Amino acid sequence: MIIGVDCGCLGIKDKYQQTGVWRFAVEILSSLTHKDKKNQYLLYSFEKIPPEILGIFGQHVKNLVLKPKKFWLSGRLSAEFLIRKPDLFLGLSQALPFYHPYPSIVFVHDLAFEKYPQAYGNSYKRLSRQTKFAVKHANKIVAVSNATKGDLVKLYGVAENKIEVIYHGVGNNFQPKEGQKTRKPTILFVGTLKPVKNIKKLVAAFKNFNRKMKNNYQLVLAGTNELKIPSDEEVKVVGFVDDKDLPSIYSAAEIFLSPALSEGFGLPIAEAMACGLPVVTSDIPSSHEIAGSAALYADPDNINDISEKLYLLATDRKLAKKLGQEGIKRAKMFTWEKSAEKLLGIINQYA
Repeated sequence: MIIGVDCGCLGIKDKYQQTGVWRFAVEILSSLTHKDKKNQYLLYSFEKIPPEILGIFGQHVKNLVLKPKKFWLSGRLSAEFLIRKPDLFLGLSQALPFYHPYPSIVFVHDLAFEKYPQAYGNSYKRLSRQTKFAVKHANKIVAVSNATKGDLVKLYGVAENKIEVIYHGVGNNFQPKEGQKTRKPTILFVGTLKPVKNIKKLVAAFKNFNRKMKNNYQLVLAGTNELKIPSDEEVKVVGFVDDKDLPSIYSAAEIFLSPALSEGFGLPIAEAMACGLPVVTSDIPSSHEIAGSAALYADPDNINDISEKLYLLATDRKLAKKLGQEGIKRAKMFTWEKSAEKLLGIINQYA
């Protein structure tokens, strides 16, 4: 079979935008194309995929560059499929072209924009329209967690038997690194600094906690700073961090904090656990699904609850050590190899 893949995100050259779906696409395609020895993969993009990225994929892969970028998904890809169509299409970016004369498998990463539309501003209508179209017309939907599957059923009325759950994976490079601790104990957040991540309450909760700790801690925010959060004496905004440096960033911290309002999977939570960090995260279904008993849970709307959970971990080192050890074991559930194997099983149903 020829499997067409929406890889528009892999043509992005700005490293500060190489997060989220970009990172997911690289990881899942790398594992999938090495595991699948019989199918051909045609990767559609609006810019040439860099050779260093193509080089980590399997041998049966070709990049087809389709321009222009404007109206690429709705117009340019649709035009391509009027002439040549694949046997199967993978929509990695929660979207489908307007014209899609083939069976299709679409990934849905999150529906946070439906729950918190005010946090997405002008992007909300596009995200909602694009996702509703994709889930309506896809032959199979892949949700990245059971929580996301539940949202699809509840918010969009999708039939449960149309949805499969495939978790994200944690790279093998995410593991504890000895001797990495910072001079001043660090509370760490990793992810894009945007409203749905609850950054302002995260910062406020940390400052409450730090007053109890006599200002002995620092908060490090690692990720693209969409909210323009400023650094100060307590809060250090380090911006985008390259994937290869993330294990060291995690290992240098004392506690990982992520009180997001909504998550699809929450990959940084799993990566933090893999690096042995005790976690404080939101008391929401997806966080429980990923972290299990390896985290403390707080109401994301309650600043005092978040700060109290931080204080508990900072002052009970036995508990912190226990959660860190449980997290390392828990994170082993999530591998890109398992993700690719399950996806290939779905693909083979269309052979």
